Amino acid sequence: MTYAILFIGLLLVLGHIFSSLFEKTRLPDVLPLMVLGMLMGPVLHLVDPQSFGQAGQIFTTLALIVVLFKSGLEFRILSLRGAVGQGLLLTTVCFVLVTLVIGFLAQELLQVPQIYAFIIGVIVADNSTAIISPLLAKLQVSKTAKTILFLEANLTGVYSIVLAIALLSAASHGEKLTASLLAVDVVKSFGIGIIFALAAGVFWMSILNRVRRLENAISLTFAFVLLVYSVSGIIGGDGAIATLAFGVVAGNMRLIKRLRLPRLDFRNLLTLNNGEKVFFEEVEFIFKTLFFVYMGICMRVGRLDLVAIGFILTVAKFIFR
Repeated sequence: MTYAILFIGLLLVLGHIFSSLFEKTRLPDVLPLMVLGMLMGPVLHLVDPQSFGQAGQIFTTLALIVVLFKSGLEFRILSLRGAVGQGLLLTTVCFVLVTLVIGFLAQELLQVPQIYAFIIGVIVADNSTAIISPLLAKLQVSKTAKTILFLEANLTGVYSIVLAIALLSAASHGEKLTASLLAVDVVKSFGIGIIFALAAGVFWMSILNRVRRLENAISLTFAFVLLVYSVSGIIGGDGAIATLAFGVVAGNMRLIKRLRLPRLDFRNLLTLNNGEKVFFEEVEFIFKTLFFVYMGICMRVGRLDLVAIGFILTVAKFIFR
């Protein structure tokens, strides 16, 4: 146990070092963290991912929640002007194209049934928010480009989750899927998550002044973020989108307070203070650093033929995007 704690401490120190190197070399800190994880796991076999059990899945979910909420906090609604249409079009076209290409390639290379090949397709087409968001925060690109890429990363996540679940259900139960049914699932998941997050955001910001009077109040906001993620999933929404939307509401409260709607008064809503924002920055850094190392540990390189196929699918995705 002592060595495990020592190792975690060293990883966090390395995380700071890699982050500093990124500022000078523009080399993403994600890459060395994942390489370090691969060395520990599939290469040197110092750590077995099976030893993490359910804790590993819980950790990755918590990391995703923290990254999404922090990304939402930094997102500015006004930057959407002129970027929504482009972002939605880019996301949908690229996602469909990549899914089809990867699906057909997977069917030929892996010799699996078509429906399973397209499950691989929708998974590969997803641009992971947990990876894209931290990178965007540090890249020196225009606000419009950041907004479009931010929207694409989050929308592909919704598309991928909803379609993968629908295809898995069809594969296991022999159901027939139609484009209309898939569209309804996407809109339902997306809509419920956003509406719930908006209501939750307004509610939490309205009682934030009372919450701050309690001991260790900053951690209560984090606890409420976890509730937003889980409750949204329970009621049929997408937890990831709800978490992101909740962060957007919390980060744009000054703009929301200007709204004048019948029977609704937003003027008394509070915003997160600097101390609360710093808390989430620190939490995100810890989770992000350990998450990417864990991702590297969980990689499998036992069968070189599967590694080669994975490389081919990756190259195909880059080409057709």
